[in-house]
Amino acid sequence: MPNLLRNKVALVVNAGVPIGQRISSMLSEEGASLVINHHQYHTSITKDANNIADVIVEDIKNHGGNAVSSYENPSTFDSVRNMVSETMKTYGSLDILINCTPLHTKYEFSEINAEEFDQVVKTHLKGTFNPIKHASAIFREQKSGRIVNFTSDAGVDENGGVNNAAVSEAIVGLTRTIARDLGKYGVTCNAISIPQNLAIIDTAQPASKKNTRHLNQKFPLNIDNAAALCVLLSTETVPNINGQVFGTKNDSIHLYSTPSPDRSSHNLGPFSLSDLESVMHYTFGQE
Repeated sequence: MPNLLRNKVALVVNAGVPIGQRISSMLSEEGASLVINHHQYHTSITKDANNIADVIVEDIKNHGGNAVSSYENPSTFDSVRNMVSETMKTYGSLDILINCTPLHTKYEFSEINAEEFDQVVKTHLKGTFNPIKHASAIFREQKSGRIVNFTSDAGVDENGGVNNAAVSEAIVGLTRTIARDLGKYGVTCNAISIPQNLAIIDTAQPASKKNTRHLNQKFPLNIDNAAALCVLLSTETVPNINGQVFGTKNDSIHLYSTPSPDRSSHNLGPFSLSDLESVMHYTFGQE
């Protein structure tokens, strides 16, 4: 299926993380023109990280692709406005938005303070909301668009990281709501949940087959599966997939169910405490 994204323009937010690097490469292979955004959140990373977007752009161009770099901060509303505006000035259109914003170090609930919690909300949740907010204006007007958000398994089936769990689940809720709100405009919004260890990484390593092989060996995840799924969700071939949350782990891809009532109890009048106690034991109690 070559050139599925010919004449399409994709904005990859925080493309410098490993999964973002692979996605950028695959989008380019399918014919998309790219804006490669990477903002360095962690000052402890080496100075070389500051030019990682340029490194990815150079790699794409060396393989015959078309890309430009951006260093705007996704967690700042006005910075994202500038990034989307520059995308339109450069290419004249925007069709795909990929949010790869990395998580922060995970903290147990007893260890985290308010500042650390606020930081991950700003970086990850606002860093996902802001690009959607600005790109969606373009998508609504043109009656088309593809949004793929990355979240983590921190709030699903992995221990630790109350900060990451909170924002990861928030991204899920944001994705499903955006899908409902923008679906009538021909826009889809889906999410991919990846293991927390991979989502936390914010690396300065350039994209390369060697680096990808190293990451596949180090983490229990086939990066290529998550990237391929993301690219497919960015095409026009699956227009009815909207508001879904997928997961990738090791060599599997799975679909998470949408929450719905599991069991219910009805009463002719208001529930008394005695009624509720009985319901808790016999209807809602653990089987």
